[in-house]
Amino acid sequence: SSELYSQGSGILGYGLLIDYEGDDLYRASRLAQGVGIFGCGGLIDYYGDDSYVAQDFSQGLALGGKSFIIDYYGNDSYSASLFAQGVGLTKGIGSLFDFYGNDSYFLGARNLNSYGTEGVFKGAGQGFGFGFRHVSSGGIGFLYDYKGNDHYESGNFSQGTGHYYGLGMLFDDYGHDTHLG
Repeated sequence: SSELYSQGSGILGYGLLIDYEGDDLYRASRLAQGVGIFGCGGLIDYYGDDSYVAQDFSQGLALGGKSFIIDYYGNDSYSASLFAQGVGLTKGIGSLFDFYGNDSYFLGARNLNSYGTEGVFKGAGQGFGFGFRHVSSGGIGFLYDYKGNDHYESGNFSQGTGHYYGLGMLFDDYGHDTHLG
């Protein structure tokens, strides 16, 4: 989708996408793939080796609402540039749950970080709770992967990070995983 608010996005309302089987490609620009902006958005995929591709503000992101991606079975890949993969902005709870499979999570490589560190990109995801400094405290961002040999790669403010009273969590129960951040 090239349109905003697609693939299970709830903006001031509810949005839900359910897919039962098949190797699927979810491709969108932003505000897509399980996003809740003052609403509730969700994407549930049961079976298949799936690819989730988006630019930013996607893949389980919430602002003043709730959001989730739930993927049960398959070797899945998640790719985005910024603010994705289980992000809770102010008063939001954003989550991504992947239960079985050897999965890969990639976040970043588009925007250089704000601190000028060479070779480090902005990420802001993979279990990230973000607040707006001196305006409003952060939300809850949660990424949970149950089982598989998984690969995580991201820019800064990622992989279980909280900013300005936000709570970010990344849990991975079983498997031989790699984390690059």
